[in-house]
Amino acid sequence: MTIAHQHQKRVKSTRLKVWRGTNEDNGRYEEFDVAFEDGDSVLDGLVRIRQQFEPDLAIRFSCFNANVCKECTMLIDGEVDMRVSPSCDPV
Repeated sequence: MTIAHQHQKRVKSTRLKVWRGTNEDNGRYEEFDVAFEDGDSVLDGLVRIRQQFEPDLAIRFSCFNANVCKECTMLIDGEVDMRVSPSCDPV
C-alpha cells in the first residue's frame, strides 16, 4: 500500500431532494447525490449543488453555522428548520 493510498479518505455522500419551482402547480423535485464531511449542514450540501451541478439554484443565506440570521429557514424532512442546523447523513 502506498503512502498516498493510506491517506485517501473515504468520501461520504448523501442524497438531497430539492423542490425546484414557484408553487405546487409549477415545479418538481430534483435529487442530487452530494459529497459531504462529518458536521456538514444541509446548507453546505445546497451550496455544493449550486457550485457543482445547478448554478441557477436559488438559495438565500447570510452566514454559515452561526444560526443568527434565520434567512435559511425551510421545510426539511417535513419540519420547518434552518439549513445550517441539520447535519447531512450518509445514504
